[in-house]
Amino acid sequence: MHPEGNPGEADVAAPKVNLEALVEAAADIASTDGIDAVTMRRLAERCSVGVMTIYGYVRTKEELLAVLADRYLAEIELPDPAMCWQDQLVALYCSLREVILKHPTLAPIIANQRLDRRSAYRGAEVVCAALRATGMSDRDVITSFATLTSFTVGSVQRELAAIDSDARPGLASLSAAEFPNVVSLFGPLVTGDAEQDFCDGLQLVIDAIATRIPRRLTSGQFNR
Repeated sequence: MHPEGNPGEADVAAPKVNLEALVEAAADIASTDGIDAVTMRRLAERCSVGVMTIYGYVRTKEELLAVLADRYLAEIELPDPAMCWQDQLVALYCSLREVILKHPTLAPIIANQRLDRRSAYRGAEVVCAALRATGMSDRDVITSFATLTSFTVGSVQRELAAIDSDARPGLASLSAAEFPNVVSLFGPLVTGDAEQDFCDGLQLVIDAIATRIPRRLTSGQFNR
């Protein structure tokens, strides 16, 4: 006798997938073949489901990547709010750099689309609170946040690109008489300490931001 159901038909478990599984698959594809390789069709094949099943969880590839980015951004360590505002910014953006280096897929996602999920706003809240407490205008707070984020993402993208790149034969062939500044400065930079270069650049940005703080507050009258 056949079990209840269609006679002679083997019991086949229906494929199961959820958003977490889709995000895991997208992360694997991106880490192996790059973010451009993450497509709905490729994802469906990896998860052994139909493409329309994928659309039941996310409407677009961008939405899926936003979920992936949100997972990575949740790893950022938030600074102690008792720290001075400069130290809060240094701690936060150094942590962001470390997270991007750990998850290189995150850099192009941040660079190419707006993120509108909770983890992205955790860091934004810290930056905005720290800068607002200095008394600077709301417009300057927003501009500072955008500048700090752009610097960090761009810096880490260049750092990641340099990891597997060869030496620069073009730089080595330049005439010191024609390019005295490039030859004397860029050589040491190419072989320098990436982390130190990032910290130095971040400090330059923060120092520039400090010039936008109202003068009455620049003499240590605030704690954050």
